[in-house]
Amino acid sequence: MALREGQGRDEASQVRLAGATGTAAVIFTRAAWSVDRSGTGNDALRSEAFQALQWQGASSAGRAQVRAAARRALSPAGQDLALEWEAALEQRAALDRQFSAAAGGTDEAARTLQAELVRQRDTLDASIAEKTARLQAGYPQYLDLLNPSSLTAADAQRLLHPTEALVLVSPGDARLPEGQRRGIVFVVTREGFDWAEVGMEPGELGERIGTLRAELDPGGGRGPDSGGSTTVGQGGRGFDRGRAHELYQALFGNERIAALLADKADWILSPQGSLLSLPFAALPMAEPVGDDADPRALMNTPWLGTTRALSVLPNLSTLQQVRGGEGNGQTDGSGTTGCAPGSLDCFRGFGRAEYNPETPPAVAQEGSFLTQAQLRANSVRLLTDLPNTGEEMVMVAEALGAPDASVLVEADATEARVKALSEDGSLYRARVIAFATHGLIPKQLGLDQAALAFTPPERPDGDDDGLLTAAEAAGLRLNADWVILSACNTASSDQDAGSEALAGLARAFFFAGARSLLVSHWAVGDTDAATLTSTAVQLQQQDPNLSRARALQRSMTQLMQDPDTAHPTHWAPFILVGAER
Repeated sequence: MALREGQGRDEASQVRLAGATGTAAVIFTRAAWSVDRSGTGNDALRSEAFQALQWQGASSAGRAQVRAAARRALSPAGQDLALEWEAALEQRAALDRQFSAAAGGTDEAARTLQAELVRQRDTLDASIAEKTARLQAGYPQYLDLLNPSSLTAADAQRLLHPTEALVLVSPGDARLPEGQRRGIVFVVTREGFDWAEVGMEPGELGERIGTLRAELDPGGGRGPDSGGSTTVGQGGRGFDRGRAHELYQALFGNERIAALLADKADWILSPQGSLLSLPFAALPMAEPVGDDADPRALMNTPWLGTTRALSVLPNLSTLQQVRGGEGNGQTDGSGTTGCAPGSLDCFRGFGRAEYNPETPPAVAQEGSFLTQAQLRANSVRLLTDLPNTGEEMVMVAEALGAPDASVLVEADATEARVKALSEDGSLYRARVIAFATHGLIPKQLGLDQAALAFTPPERPDGDDDGLLTAAEAAGLRLNADWVILSACNTASSDQDAGSEALAGLARAFFFAGARSLLVSHWAVGDTDAATLTSTAVQLQQQDPNLSRARALQRSMTQLMQDPDTAHPTHWAPFILVGAER
């Protein structure tokens, strides 16, 4: 019990430390910017600021979510070493608390205690350093998941391909003094490295993002169906392209930044904080022309998502891990999605979960309490059904030539079934895995981490509660080119919780073995979701040298060029998360 309580206190301190680290990173970056606004002064300082800003998105809370699952994925010897390392960290945190409590004492006994605590901490420091070195040598993926390293600007330039630009952008911090609040945008290419101040205050930036999303999100349930609709967007509503272009200008309009980005066809975006909830694809790159409600005007707009191939990396260290420290000069060449038609190895889809099954909810017996699993399963029953998601999965399966058995719905769309297919290797063999379910963010249903919701079990027990959490996702065995999360709230409009949820899910699925995630910003129309995802995968099947980002770009462009689906609510809901070789 004492150890469990110690873990809880240590996690709480880690969460506070993560927040303090992020704030310190922003403050340092702003101070460095004040010294070198021109971008032609201290290269070392600018590079150091580039690394520091990456820590703004570091989340000890998010890493804690997947710690246990990550440990289970190690060999028995690795698990023992990880447990020893974690125990040593907890002991050191406990010593620090003891030292803090004893720091005010000035008598001989207090000084003796302080000296002893310092001696013990020095011993623990040496032990932790030794165990960390062993973990780094034998199980680097475990440490990378829990503590992603930052990427230097020089390493980024070496890793990038000729057509690529790496964009790291921060929204800023409204808590800082006036004149120091705005965010910073860095752009790295093979040829150059520069930075600029974001042209909008963080408060206004957040409001603009919220307004833009409100114009795109149908607001509950599944999104608008594109099947033959003659209206633009929802209820014939237009889209304020002028305000969306102002967002583009605020982020990328600086002359030096624009010059670096001008001829780069592939953008790797690393948005920090609330910017993870911004649908970059729906930003016009030029001043809009024509009526916002005119489909033809929308079709002729140079949208960022159809003009450039976009991918998102919450942690830039992923680029180092995927490319192994060596750029090969090729933008494409990462596709391995091809699979035999009619094979279960091609696709696995989960949809049309029964959130309100006929079986009654769990009820506490007299003199007892409901277990956590029962409470969570009962909460899952309160979610609204998504009846058309089964059809969406069938459409994707048909487009990929996968059999009907590849789609699991209703009573078969369960958390237990997902884990069973992972255990027997079925999920590992699937090249494409799709979840058309409710996606939940921290705070929903009392969750402390992101989760996907499935048909709740009849008898909830232990981890079988109808919710596949980020920690549990990290424990799956995957080898998929695409993991598709066509789920409400996966990249949520709740800018803080949603950003953390997206980053946590990305870490979890990448650790499990996925090479990329296709994640929805809002509730997607079933026909639109099926068309976008299946077209992107098919394009890469037809051309294995086509990158996933370019496949998604072409899929979005095809949908956008239809007057019935020209509104970005139809074609811009997905973001591609992940790095490619």
